Amino acid sequence: HSHIGMDRAGEPMSESEANERMDSIYPLVRAIDSIYMDDHAFTESVESGVLYSTVLPGSGNPIGGKAALIRNFAGNTKDAFIKEIGIKAALGYNPRSTVEWKGKRPSTRMGAVALLRENFIKAVKTKKLLDKKKKLTEELEPLTEVFMDIISGKYKLMIHLHKEDDLYNAMQLSNEFGFKFVVNHGLDIFNSKPFRDLKEMKIPLIYGPLDSHPYKVELKHETWRNCENVMNSGVKFGMMSDHPVILQRNMFYTMRHFSSIRYEQG
Repeated sequence: HSHIGMDRAGEPMSESEANERMDSIYPLVRAIDSIYMDDHAFTESVESGVLYSTVLPGSGNPIGGKAALIRNFAGNTKDAFIKEIGIKAALGYNPRSTVEWKGKRPSTRMGAVALLRENFIKAVKTKKLLDKKKKLTEELEPLTEVFMDIISGKYKLMIHLHKEDDLYNAMQLSNEFGFKFVVNHGLDIFNSKPFRDLKEMKIPLIYGPLDSHPYKVELKHETWRNCENVMNSGVKFGMMSDHPVILQRNMFYTMRHFSSIRYEQG
């Protein structure tokens, strides 16, 4: 999970391309279309042993767009691109903090969930019309078709969230509409039960970024000590840099937090 090539080294924030501001629900956006491979962070990542990246749109929108798995050592996006790895979604503070952007915008967490639910309901109803031959595939709206693809399992949602309650909101949506998702972040979860529930439901976790500054209220329980709950839960997890939140070249330093953990097998 990173924004390498979108938030580029040596460029001001006004040049950032991580978040598209034209609408809050726009899954047709592709991260690969905003990556510049001449970002020298790619070279530094490779020098530090990080050869591949999953680059996602940012979390300012409830649906941010398609994530890309890329080679960090390629010279251009054509050679770098491997495949689309899922669709970025966001719950919690971030998507409700962008009310000044264009389009229909949530100002609350319940509003962000409602926007997602609205589009999933539309996709379910459209699928029923197709099955009954009351609608032709040629008539499908592109956005609705993507939500149908999420429900069918063609795309997983990569859901940005930090807090336990937002995790359970995501689980509720998943149970309601039958889609698969991967939790991205989870840094404010400070007890073991949510991580055990992730394991029970076979939902993967991309955890981090560790060593970043907890700059907002929804990170008030963030601490490296939460790593013990992650490890002992048995959840399938990987680590993220969220570059440039922590530089991808420094990602291996975050592994030190797991070296002193009392690991409980079983």
